[in-house]
Amino acid sequence: MDDAKEKDMEFWRALHAALQVARRALAYSSQPDRVYWDHPDDDWKNNAAVQALEDECSPDSDDLIRHYCLKQAWPKRSKNNARFFVERLIKWALAFVRILTIPVQETGSAAIPRPPQSGWELLQWLLIDAYHKRVSPPPPEAPLTICDPNPGLTII
Repeated sequence: MDDAKEKDMEFWRALHAALQVARRALAYSSQPDRVYWDHPDDDWKNNAAVQALEDECSPDSDDLIRHYCLKQAWPKRSKNNARFFVERLIKWALAFVRILTIPVQETGSAAIPRPPQSGWELLQWLLIDAYHKRVSPPPPEAPLTICDPNPGLTII
């Protein structure tokens, strides 16, 4: 593996490690109060209530992340709910970046090269922009094409 490809893997591993450090350094936060319904079939209402609370806390959570990425330290004071949701964001990002640390079997290199942003800029993008847009459908002008190993056969 050449030096550039090794640096790509090092970058993704370092980003994963930085997320682990961020998670450990984040002050403990208790789970926000949830709405508990009487019937177990109503659990979707609890999930909807938590999602609504996450949306409500999003500006505070985003500010907390921006502060961390700028100062490489969490602020001394922050809201419990913001910390709770930031920890959820970090868990999501850890799972996402963990996949990027797995080398391609044939080459041993990273499947995705290092992006041009700094690690802190990418961390902020991942925890704010990518997380908020994680369920958005891809734009219509970005077709998905999967090529079959048999030449000339393309599945769209």
